[in-house]
Amino acid sequence: MVGIGWNLGRVASSSKTVVGDVNRFWYFFAEATDGATWAGDFPTNVTNNAFDHCDTPPNTTMFPLGFRELDVGDADNFTLTFTP
Repeated sequence: MVGIGWNLGRVASSSKTVVGDVNRFWYFFAEATDGATWAGDFPTNVTNNAFDHCDTPPNTTMFPLGFRELDVGDADNFTLTFTP
């Protein structure tokens, strides 16, 4: 899994125009200011700092979070709205 995070308070977007051409499956974890979370069954190691890396073995600054899987099929564009 290639990870790009954390995009605090912003819209995440791909540098490619057609998201389905980049990847059919996308993975995300989100946490709202009120503590609501959108987590899932796909664990990956992350840090509290912004990152752009492939899934790697954990080090002392990393911890596992469960990400949700999102299937965008062959969509040209896709919007995911988080509603607590």
